[in-house]
Amino acid sequence: MKFDKQTIAAALQAGITMNVQTTVDNSAIVLLEAPVKIVAARLSFKGSIGAYTYVRFDCRIAGRTERIGRYCSIAPGVSIADGEHPTDWLATHPFQWGADGWISAEDRRAHKFPALPVIPRTKIGNDVWIGANAIVLADVEIGDGAIVAAGSVVTKNVAPYTIVAGVPAKVIRQRFPSEIIARLQSLKWWRYTPESMLGVRFERIEKAVAELEKRKKAKTLVPIPEKLFKLSPAGFVAVDDEWDRHKHFVRYK
Repeated sequence: MKFDKQTIAAALQAGITMNVQTTVDNSAIVLLEAPVKIVAARLSFKGSIGAYTYVRFDCRIAGRTERIGRYCSIAPGVSIADGEHPTDWLATHPFQWGADGWISAEDRRAHKFPALPVIPRTKIGNDVWIGANAIVLADVEIGDGAIVAAGSVVTKNVAPYTIVAGVPAKVIRQRFPSEIIARLQSLKWWRYTPESMLGVRFERIEKAVAELEKRKKAKTLVPIPEKLFKLSPAGFVAVDDEWDRHKHFVRYK
């Protein structure tokens, strides 16, 4: 489903940037933590996208996705957690499990079809950069601060602050020394607004971490306000009263 200009305008006012090419499948329920940008992407999952994340055009966030964290950069053409097919059945085709469009409703009532194995859902951490045309399979967890190079196929978990590339994706290197990574994971800077981090020497990692640790201790870092919205075929609505009880949302910590 695509959204009309009135819905897009209402979303923008709430801090959610979409356009007329942004689509949500009929079964999708996506919880968005403002502000986020989703431009010409297709959302097909029940889950959440954290604040300050942007998803660019021609991306498909599919049904086996659970969540995408805060401050993530999803480049054009990325595919995340699309459907899996059995490799040890007679065939790989979906007629075997009675999929819509291949088997009539009458035949589905008359026959018992085997169920597909349950595959764990994909989780994307905070501050993750996924390069153009990369593919992330289902049952994968990408840790905070990781980088997936353009065109890669991610088939297994990626550790925090690790760069991977290739088909299948393999570890290239860590972004920072282990001591810095440990401090970043303790710091959890993605809990805070960009404005409260201004003035930090972002290009000097040791100085940046030290300054943010200082600000955190002084309590001058400002937590991101909790503004949650639900995007589904029914439209766009605020759900600020449902943070802890909504089954498709995991609070970002």
